[in-house]
Amino acid sequence: MNHDRADAVRDLVTRVYALAQAGDFDAIRPLFSPDFSFVEADDLAIGGTYAGFDGYLAIWGEVGRRWTAVSSRLVDLTVSDHNAVGIMELDVVSAADGQTYILEIAELFEVADDLTIKRIKPFYFNTRLANQSLAL
Repeated sequence: MNHDRADAVRDLVTRVYALAQAGDFDAIRPLFSPDFSFVEADDLAIGGTYAGFDGYLAIWGEVGRRWTAVSSRLVDLTVSDHNAVGIMELDVVSAADGQTYILEIAELFEVADDLTIKRIKPFYFNTRLANQSLAL
């Protein structure tokens, strides 16, 4: 493993997390590759592949419709030359029932040679709970 490259991957993913938390999507746009995709598991209420930066904005739109509040905490981040896995805890409030849900997820980031994000793929530990929180 190239440690300088892994450090650059860590910095990139950490920056994406911080900008997403701040809602600064304009600053995130250049960090994604032109063929970027966001892939949610097909069995989730928001399942499917969201292509390009417009797809990234679309998934945030879906989340905003289904969760009235979201806070997140990065628990751990593991990196290599072309990948990173972030372990997150999400506290969300469901638009459907007003309940707060605590969701644990892992997010796989695939990073291109030019240090842009090619793909983000979240894995929810408890998909039943995730779907309950996402219901409309």
